Amino acid sequence: MPDRGRDHVCVVEVLNNYLRELYIFTTDLPLDEISAKHKQMLPAAISHWRANHLISYCCLEESIPQADTQTFISAYSRSMSGYKVITETNQFV
Repeated sequence: MPDRGRDHVCVVEVLNNYLRELYIFTTDLPLDEISAKHKQMLPAAISHWRANHLISYCCLEESIPQADTQTFISAYSRSMSGYKVITETNQFV
């Protein structure tokens, strides 16, 4: 993972194929650490997801300026027709 610096973050997508929902957020933590934290306790926004749902994690942007995250997330969310998109910024920063 690249050194992002203080003003850059990673944009992460968590996909729940069972519910056809996407959870998109920004963070400065690696994916394996995020996944481990979610296994312990899901964020409130996706607390209705269950362990038997097909869930996958993906880094959409490894290093993006924080100032550009809302524009990126908004554009990406609009492109994901057929999915409910849940967004949040600065999770686990």
